[in-house]
Amino acid sequence: MRWIVSLLALCLAATRVDAAETRTAPEGHVPPPATVAQLDWLAGLWTGEGIGGAPATEVYSPPGGGSLAGHFVQQDGEGGVAFFELMQIAEVDGSLVYRLKHFTEDLSGWEEKDDYVSFPLVAIEPNAVYFSGLTLRREGDALISAVLVRQRDGSVEEYVFRYARAGNAPVCPDAGTTLEMNACLADRAERAEARMQRYLALALERHADEPAVAGGLEASQASFAAYREAECSSVYEKWKDGTIRVAMELGCTTSLTDERTLAIWRNWISNMDSTPPVLPEPGPTE
Repeated sequence: MRWIVSLLALCLAATRVDAAETRTAPEGHVPPPATVAQLDWLAGLWTGEGIGGAPATEVYSPPGGGSLAGHFVQQDGEGGVAFFELMQIAEVDGSLVYRLKHFTEDLSGWEEKDDYVSFPLVAIEPNAVYFSGLTLRREGDALISAVLVRQRDGSVEEYVFRYARAGNAPVCPDAGTTLEMNACLADRAERAEARMQRYLALALERHADEPAVAGGLEASQASFAAYREAECSSVYEKWKDGTIRVAMELGCTTSLTDERTLAIWRNWISNMDSTPPVLPEPGPTE
């Protein structure tokens, strides 16, 4: 598992393994040129499912001064912390190196005082960076974090962590379990739907004497509902192997609903002059 990744780093260059996300540096590899400024997409708070399905979090600072810092927290599934990691991505000799140190729940270090695990850069792409044995790849508001890990029997396996971006004000901060989070997000999606229907009803009322206009609005609403269902069902399918699948689907539903509500307000409710609209401009559902 992830906590024995330091063992893997000692002999990874000589190990070959079939892996979907990670890449390894071949013998004699020269790290390509890169700067931390190319990793501005990584900054932020990422939360999701970690080892054994327990919650995990990765945080990265904005790049600056030739490096960016981060930390990783793996919970133990019982309300406590299993271990921490402190990370740094640094510019070295014109390329990038990913460094990390492990700590127990009481901040006792696993490596020696001046030691750390190091992963040289293999390749860098827009919204993706591949170190030897460790990958970070962003897909919209999702982050894929993958690492190669040597097992006790000597085999090497790839572990993939899937995260969702958390905003500055966390959604459902009091949810302590997956079920509580799903219930909270479902309630949020319902509130977003109710608000959209309220805005839609007003828009239809204001154009009741224009059958062609009202009919067009109703048709566009039906098309939106079909699109939202297809899009968010596909999001669920993409994340179906993790407990985060329901949260990702509900997040998709709320986000698209909020976008539709704003479109209804702009196109059908707001006024061209300074007259205040009957309903306020909608922001994201809290």
